[in-house]
Amino acid sequence: MDPNWNNPHAFIPNPILPSNFETNQNFPNPIQDGVYHQNSYFPPSIQDGNLNQMNGIHSNQNINSYHQMPLNYPQNNRLSYDEFIDLFYSLASRSEIQDIFDRYRAISATGEREKYMTVQTFLQFLREEQQEFDMTEESAFLLIENIEKQLNPTSASSGLLSRNGLERFLTNPHLNSVMNPDKQAVYMDMNFPLTHYWVESSHNTYLKGDQLKSKSSVNMYKRALLMGCRCIELDCWDGADGEPIIYHGHTLTSRIKFEEVLQVIKDYAFVTSPYPIILSIELHCTPSQQVRMAQLFVSILGGLIATPLVGDDPEKVTELPSPEQLKYKILIKGKRSDTKGFDDVLEEDEEGENVGKAKPIPSGHVSKELETLVYLPTVGFKDFKTVRKVPWEMISIGEVKASKISDKYADEMTKFTTVQFTRVYPKGSRVDSSNYNPMTAWNIGCQLVALNYQTEGDPMYLQHGKFNENGRSGYVLKPQWMRLKQNDVPEKSPNSPATPPSERKSEMESSNQIDPYFAHWNPKYPARVGTSYVETLTIHILSARQLPKVAYVGVLNPIIDPYVRVSIHGISMDTQEKVTNSFHDNGFNPNWNEELVFQLTVSELAVLVIKVENKDKLGATKIGHFSIPVHCIRTGYRILPLWGKDRKVIPLANLFCKFSIKYKT
Repeated sequence: MDPNWNNPHAFIPNPILPSNFETNQNFPNPIQDGVYHQNSYFPPSIQDGNLNQMNGIHSNQNINSYHQMPLNYPQNNRLSYDEFIDLFYSLASRSEIQDIFDRYRAISATGEREKYMTVQTFLQFLREEQQEFDMTEESAFLLIENIEKQLNPTSASSGLLSRNGLERFLTNPHLNSVMNPDKQAVYMDMNFPLTHYWVESSHNTYLKGDQLKSKSSVNMYKRALLMGCRCIELDCWDGADGEPIIYHGHTLTSRIKFEEVLQVIKDYAFVTSPYPIILSIELHCTPSQQVRMAQLFVSILGGLIATPLVGDDPEKVTELPSPEQLKYKILIKGKRSDTKGFDDVLEEDEEGENVGKAKPIPSGHVSKELETLVYLPTVGFKDFKTVRKVPWEMISIGEVKASKISDKYADEMTKFTTVQFTRVYPKGSRVDSSNYNPMTAWNIGCQLVALNYQTEGDPMYLQHGKFNENGRSGYVLKPQWMRLKQNDVPEKSPNSPATPPSERKSEMESSNQIDPYFAHWNPKYPARVGTSYVETLTIHILSARQLPKVAYVGVLNPIIDPYVRVSIHGISMDTQEKVTNSFHDNGFNPNWNEELVFQLTVSELAVLVIKVENKDKLGATKIGHFSIPVHCIRTGYRILPLWGKDRKVIPLANLFCKFSIKYKT
């Protein structure tokens, strides 16, 4: 046992217990006055030390090898509570944190290392390892006092940090998050036009599964809104009783009432974010039920519905209002009889985009009552020469067309989206509700990149990461060079020789000039972007704790063999993936100690995805993931929570890494 451990019941941080323990949510908080209370947390099967449920601790031999001390079990392979705490401490404690502590322990007058860190050595650690240069002695002292009081509420103020205090600090996801705290709240300027932001968007929001026979549910709207989504889709059809319904037309998917969906939207639209919600209406209703839709919009949503700009003089209205101006407003996107165009379902038939999709109501058949509520009319898109650039009109294109535009007309689309909304949706042949790579569309400025939220996988992990900043408000401001209109950009190729970006930055900011690198954007062959400062990202994968067991693990060995898969997603030349070795037979405290290095060109567009997976005879199975924009990463030793389904944190599981960044010069 650690000789510095004065209060073993107070150690287990945050708290740490095996994530697959059958704890009862009705049990009181196990930490009372800073001390663990045995019977307040452990259910009867655990209170006397049953170890069989610990992922990776499944035999006396393993326990002794991990603990490196003899254990005498009183009976039935069980430990007393105190013995269990001793064992658990030795298993949960991280050796790499002990190494850090040893390097920064205070030195006594005789030249020997003390058993604690002082305010000065802790501050040295924060500045040297964590790159937290804004920390002062006063703030370091207050942090130490807070941590040590949690460990021992009766301890006197000393300004000394114990080894267990350091571990508690480093493994606390709030105190030591990898996410830059300055970017966790809404920090971006929300006063630019709406089209200057990426907007978190959903496709076929109502579906729980595939596009052919799965269930529809009003709860899927609640789920999407609580996950941060700001653009949701409603496929509207005639109901048998005169009441509009929502479902995937001409399929076996179940049906839900339009009225009930609007009520859920009203209740949950602004729970996670005050910024506007966009309702993407796919209209299949006859005029009489369109009138009913309009009545329900007004009666349920009322003053939340934003007053449309349509009819204003395009010469006077050159841009949409800002998210700040449209706070707590709902924008309806759909057809109008005075706009030539069509809905998502009419795009790209030649590409097989519309398998199983039904033809919508033509624009000329929209009721007056409904069209007067439409804030963002949908218009057709043939090419950039013929489309009229009116701020309140929106084009919708399928993923195949978006990919073609990215290949040939990336710069045109990037500039087009400075003024007008573009929504991208999955091709209709994805009847299994699978998703496409959203980076392709984001990289050319498309704001509304709609994904099937019901389907787990890398595209949704990218969505989680992309919008894991700015208060998870569902709105992320595009880089300055993606918000420039055609006449704002100097005529110079981004691939031509120029002064290094670092030397131009201050001059450009002071004069408000545009970096000539941004004149012609090509995400496949970009030059080094002057405002993307990260050149090399190094991730040292250290250890994980309390990984949950996963489904489909081999019957012969119920203990997982975890490994870590790390990937960068951005422009094509930045997209890369690296994998650690698997750690055999241990999901409780695996230690990899592997370093992965990534070179980057346009870090502003890059998203980091880290997945912990299980190596099994049946293939890889995801355990948990975490994703974050590269420009939000804090360097140093950081703790990462692991997310499961719906971006919910897996209780007690975490990953400990060290991040290093080399910046461009």
